[in-house]
Amino acid sequence: MLESLIRFWKTPSFQMKCACGVTNQFQKVLSGKHKKKIEGERPKKFKFWIVKCEACGLNQTYPRPYESSASSIYYQEKKDVESRVNDIDSIRTYAKAILERIKQFKTEGRFIDLGASIGVLVHEAQKSGFQNATGVELNAYAIQKAKELLNVDLLKGDMLDQAFQDDSIDIFTLSQTLEHIENPIQVLKTLHRRLKKGGILYLDVPNFESVMADVLKEKWGLLDPCRHLWQFTPASLKWMLSQSGFEKNHFILTENNNYTYELEHASESQRLFLQEKLQIGTQTHRGDVLICIAQKA
Repeated sequence: MLESLIRFWKTPSFQMKCACGVTNQFQKVLSGKHKKKIEGERPKKFKFWIVKCEACGLNQTYPRPYESSASSIYYQEKKDVESRVNDIDSIRTYAKAILERIKQFKTEGRFIDLGASIGVLVHEAQKSGFQNATGVELNAYAIQKAKELLNVDLLKGDMLDQAFQDDSIDIFTLSQTLEHIENPIQVLKTLHRRLKKGGILYLDVPNFESVMADVLKEKWGLLDPCRHLWQFTPASLKWMLSQSGFEKNHFILTENNNYTYELEHASESQRLFLQEKLQIGTQTHRGDVLICIAQKA
């Protein structure tokens, strides 16, 4: 199987490497064809695989959506920013839910949102008591919109390039971000080092073991093979956190994505079927989204 994957890749010498460092030890768990186009990167229809590392259990997308997070088209596309601007009300609702979870652990302190997009979470954090909250974002257009719409000043650049001191941050947030990062363990280790003792990391990612993922398989909307490098499960996320220093005080729960793409575009009969599966996902803690709050011991 791996040989066929390498033949498919445009560079014959390409080797698949997991975030854990293991090379070329994978098994296929899912395959499909995707019609979504990213200008300059993908044909209109392309084949993809989801493969599982035999060493650590982490799933990844092949071919890789992009070479590095810093230069990815994902962060360059103006239309992605515009879609967030148009959906700002639902993003604000989601941001408030994040803050409700965080405030169970911290109600004040230095708050940094990584992958801040148009700054909605930062804005809501500032209003709810985190007066010095700020965020980091790669996309210059998103930073511009954050200032225009919300009067929020964001830091531009890669999260690893920021001059945060060790043991200086109370709260880091990574919402819908970790699945896009080329080197997630390195990032998590850096965040652990820069958190104060007792500081918390909030993150959420799509749940590859959700009921909807099982039912829809390659058509699951949150799979997003054009953009998502990694496909997390509760076990692989726990493993990655422990490898990054968050060995204690972290927990993972799931919830259903209330804006599931499949429901919006389904027929009435399909919608009833999918809604039933969503309910099962909630009851069995196998919703679309994994939510984690990890604390530095």
